[in-house]
Amino acid sequence: LTPEMLAYFNKKGVKFLLSLDGDKETNDKYRRTKDGESAFDLVIEKLPMFKYYQPWQGTRLTPMPDTVERLVDNTLFLYKKGINQFIIGPATGIRWTMSDCDAYERSLIDLCKVYLEKKAKREPFRMTLFETDLDKETSYKGMWGCGAGRGRFSITPVGEIQGCAKIQGANKLDGFWSFGNIWDGISELENRAMLARNNARKRTKCLKCEFADECSGGCPAVNYVETGDPFKPSAHHCRFVRITRRVREFLLSRTEVSREQGEPETPAVL
Repeated sequence: LTPEMLAYFNKKGVKFLLSLDGDKETNDKYRRTKDGESAFDLVIEKLPMFKYYQPWQGTRLTPMPDTVERLVDNTLFLYKKGINQFIIGPATGIRWTMSDCDAYERSLIDLCKVYLEKKAKREPFRMTLFETDLDKETSYKGMWGCGAGRGRFSITPVGEIQGCAKIQGANKLDGFWSFGNIWDGISELENRAMLARNNARKRTKCLKCEFADECSGGCPAVNYVETGDPFKPSAHHCRFVRITRRVREFLLSRTEVSREQGEPETPAVL
């Protein structure tokens, strides 16, 4: 990315999200360049340039079982570097033991406390995971799936159109759900319809779950990789949904975060 590219993005209203897991040691464990070099160094040295053209900067932070204990430290490290908003979600397609899940929940609880401190000081610090009200009707009621193939697309480096970046990145899919390419357009209409027509009735194994109205049924790409069925979430997903619920309940038990306290403007990027 160059200043010319970023100026163009800014002019056209194109927003971008980074993928950083924390400090150099943490990030370099799983996010390296194709040549094995540090991807962290490449991003951090350009972060001031990114911030100049997009002052509100978000990142996707992905804890792994062996990095989850450093979740709070890594979040604060990135915040000090200029990251304003964090999308946190555990890595999928790998094994999480019960001990790992417990560590993830403890780290989220500790992160809740940091979040509340930052909000009390009205700092430009947002965490998407903590900003869904449990006492309000959720957007998942009677629904299945996400925006993949509906209001979201992803373009691969070779021009293939996929429903989302997660589908694009799920290696075991081997081109599954390709909608076409940038030269011929959306030519595989049935593949798109497979995602666009999904609804709660397809979630036959989820209908009686107490979290059915808080969960979208799992990511279709992850479901397919882990269970062989895009409509059947894995046991890991269900476990993390329950963890998220408990953490949000903890958040509400500590304080009711008012949206009338002059919070920073919600960024269009996220």
